[in-house]
Amino acid sequence: MITLLSCNPTRRLSSDENLLVKNVIVKKYHSGTELKSKKRGRLKNDESSNYLRQKPNTKMLKLFRFHLWVYNIAASKNLPDEDKAKNKKRNKKKSKTKKIKNIVGEAPVVVDSNLAAKSARQIEIYLNSKGFLNASVRDSIAYRKKRKKRGGGKCVAYYLADYGPRFKINSIKYKIEESNIAFHVRSDSSNFSLKEGMFFDRDKLDKDRDVIAHTLRNNGYYFFSKDNIFFEADSSVGNQLIDIKLGIKKRQEYNSKDSLIETDHIRYKINKILIQSHFIRNLESPIFDTLLFQDYLFVENVNNLKKEDRSKYIKYQTITRKVFLKPGNLFKIDDLQSTYQHLARLHIYKFINITFNISDKPGFLDCFIQLSPVTRQSFSIETEGTHSSGDLGIGANLIYRNKNTFKGAELLEIKFKGALEAQKTLISTSESVEPLDVFNTYEVGPETKIYIPKFVFPIISKKIPKRYDPKTTFSIAYNYQHRADYTRTIAKGSYAYEWKESIFKTHILSPIGVNLVSIDPNSPILATLSTIKNDFVRNSFIDHFTSSSRYSFIYNNQTLNRIVSFTYFRVNIEAAGNTLRALSKAFNAPLDTATGNYELFSIQFSQYVLIDFDFRRYSVINEHTKLVSRFAAGLGLPYGNSTVMPFEKSYFAGGANGLRGWQARDLGPGSFVGPNNFDQIGDIRLEANLETRFEIISIFEGAAFVDAGNIWLTQEDEERPGALFEFEDFLSEIAVDAGLGLRLNFNFFIIRLDAAVPVTSPSNAYGKRWVLGNSKTEDINYNIGIGYPF
Repeated sequence: MITLLSCNPTRRLSSDENLLVKNVIVKKYHSGTELKSKKRGRLKNDESSNYLRQKPNTKMLKLFRFHLWVYNIAASKNLPDEDKAKNKKRNKKKSKTKKIKNIVGEAPVVVDSNLAAKSARQIEIYLNSKGFLNASVRDSIAYRKKRKKRGGGKCVAYYLADYGPRFKINSIKYKIEESNIAFHVRSDSSNFSLKEGMFFDRDKLDKDRDVIAHTLRNNGYYFFSKDNIFFEADSSVGNQLIDIKLGIKKRQEYNSKDSLIETDHIRYKINKILIQSHFIRNLESPIFDTLLFQDYLFVENVNNLKKEDRSKYIKYQTITRKVFLKPGNLFKIDDLQSTYQHLARLHIYKFINITFNISDKPGFLDCFIQLSPVTRQSFSIETEGTHSSGDLGIGANLIYRNKNTFKGAELLEIKFKGALEAQKTLISTSESVEPLDVFNTYEVGPETKIYIPKFVFPIISKKIPKRYDPKTTFSIAYNYQHRADYTRTIAKGSYAYEWKESIFKTHILSPIGVNLVSIDPNSPILATLSTIKNDFVRNSFIDHFTSSSRYSFIYNNQTLNRIVSFTYFRVNIEAAGNTLRALSKAFNAPLDTATGNYELFSIQFSQYVLIDFDFRRYSVINEHTKLVSRFAAGLGLPYGNSTVMPFEKSYFAGGANGLRGWQARDLGPGSFVGPNNFDQIGDIRLEANLETRFEIISIFEGAAFVDAGNIWLTQEDEERPGALFEFEDFLSEIAVDAGLGLRLNFNFFIIRLDAAVPVTSPSNAYGKRWVLGNSKTEDINYNIGIGYPF
């Protein structure tokens, strides 16, 4: 880094060129708008800098101009023609260097006084649009003294922005001749961004045009557009006030004499809706006929008109559940957009086209929906790198998919999975840890899922509004796992309902989820199970059964294909064993004499309640850099039929997706430290992460991060002192690490390498937990992962 910083970034410039190193906007507000307590009249989100025509070269992590450095290194003087002819090898090397310069490098930004003047003018226009009608902006360039004779100089561009007073809206009046349109506009005025008494803002006026156009198109005015709306602003009122006049133009059309005339805007209803559910482009001379189904006309090839062939590809009812447009209703733009979205979510159509024509019936539209289906069945083989619970491995999946299994857009997915992993193992004679063997663990098993685009038994689908986009998922899986110290099988089954409250909010309810873990009686770990005093370890290697109900709420306002900041939040609530325990009591089921707990088919069932959440904020700093922050917390409480949480439901710390300064399950709980600090789990989890992600070269990305957190127990464990969560101690038991990461972004998947070192270690004695200054090379923990950590 010292070498990068010491290089002269101007050495490739000529003596009369100057590198722009900084832009400074000096803001001068009018004294009448500047208050100490409330800075009224100032811009909350001043975007003046976005209008600068020239910006300095990009700084990586705001420290050094890496891309400019690459450009200067790759740049070379042109060789004479005779040298090029004699030295082809050198020319070939020069060609490669040129490619690096063009792809990775960034040319030096040489200041241009003309662009600086244009930038000042653009900032001035922007300030005028925000209500500073008397704003003026002047530009000037300060040239720094050259320290080296070779190359160009450096400079800073200054923009002195005199904002002046900010004008307010005095009144908003309407100039609308059509009474129906005036009614809708006035009725929706509460949703306008700009109101009387607010500061003038041209962007808000434009948003109000969108609101008005959307409102009218949602009330039958199909051909209405925002171009029909205009605003007139009068600033001659005085006292920094503006009168706004909102007007709507009449509809313009040509009459029979080709003369342009003005008429009232027409309000349209839907006449008929024709749906072509198996639309194929370039089909030669098809002969079509129509079938009426629930007020919708389905257009079919005459060869499919027999009853047994009707809905050959998909049931008509499946389509009509996703169509929000209805004959006889007013045209609504929201209904059109919802129809597009819900049909697309069926995932069985590669092409969806909805058009409208003016009907022969005055004031009505005919709607045409064309649907082109995708290939119904597919078979694929997927390979993957795994890091389940922090253990690295490789795997392969053989997947069969049927996207229309029962002609109702049901997605059937049958997967056969095989994987190899590298895991640490427990020695059969003690609780110590064996050295790591490469791929000492393997697992195989099938998994079947079916996704149904509606609610099924016991919920009556017809009573659920279609706008919720309801879905039902059934899932069963069987997994065989073999490792050096044990062999076990895991059988799972569940069904869940999913619905969307809005475009950003999703609910998932799983009434029943069952999980059966069975340990092979010949497993080596069972020979020493009676000698293990730790309840958590012992209960991890006995047969157990879980029957749970789970609810999840997800908020995600991410906009696909747009680089904007967004928020993700998920909360889960799960309860298990309550129904089984209640039934056991009701039928006087016998208690196990050894444990004093109820059993089902001679297997103890778990009883607990669990709640956790995950909050993330993805912030766009600039086009090359993002800042991601995350906070996650969880609490599991065993009770009744259980003394500890099931192993697979417990929390752990460390690993590639958590606190990256420690290996998975190698941290905590609390300040506990012992001879076997592996596979440590707990009932409480707190974790926070802060990560900066930035582009480097081509597919290469970098990251700098800090992680903090730990796990704890809710009940005291004599075998693990310091593991109990206590309010007066937990802050001092927060582990912190910091590190750097390198990512290879191939768009369809990401390979990640992170290196981190502990900053504070709760396993050390109190007062000696700050360990960063004493870090050694062997303290660096490397993590390899697939995809981003969060």
